[in-house]
Amino acid sequence: MAYSIKVPSVKIAFTIKEYNILIDALNKNINNTKESNDDFAITTRDKLLRHGLPVITDEKEEIELRLYINETADIISQLIKFAKNYVDDVDYTNILLRNRNSNRKDNNVSWHSSNVIEIKK
Repeated sequence: MAYSIKVPSVKIAFTIKEYNILIDALNKNINNTKESNDDFAITTRDKLLRHGLPVITDEKEEIELRLYINETADIISQLIKFAKNYVDDVDYTNILLRNRNSNRKDNNVSWHSSNVIEIKK
């Protein structure tokens, strides 16, 4: 009887330097936090170290990863957690809303502060 193996849908290729930076960021998250939800950082780091596929040819040296969507989200959340210490506290949602309003007006759609979209006819 044949069976199928579900291949993760996200494929990411990191340079060796990017891969090392990612693992280092995860290690710093593990070491710098005292929260009990560090299991995400540990699990994510261990998956990256276990399942990374080194691809070394004459043209490139990369680490390829196949990840599920939730694993990709875990990596992003860990990078945001790491970056919190290095970025300014700026609220970019005002720029987002201004851009959305501009785009919607161009397309005969207006965006209200109550998050209701109104289509003009």
